[in-house]
Amino acid sequence: MAAIKIHKEFLTQAEEVLENLGDTAADTVVDRARTRAPVDTGALRDSIHKIGGTGGSVFIGSNLPYAGRIEYGTSKTPPQSFLRSALDSLRNDPPPVREK
Repeated sequence: MAAIKIHKEFLTQAEEVLENLGDTAADTVVDRARTRAPVDTGALRDSIHKIGGTGGSVFIGSNLPYAGRIEYGTSKTPPQSFLRSALDSLRNDPPPVREK
């Protein structure tokens, strides 16, 4: 029984650490995307946010209708990636792990 209790406590602690790491990474991506977003009026930059999903997933994006055209470009304008480049930046510069 003691082994089972220790195992459950370990899993609970591990889950908390991973949850915290996920939140930290998501917050970092939001901050970096806001920094990378092209600014005219600031609306795009200010619209970047995160929404918690199911199963620990997080969605990061903008609710502005033109955000995708800026991120991916159009036939007349080149892409100005702010979301993908923010996510890619985690590979070379991961966020620090925050303690709760």
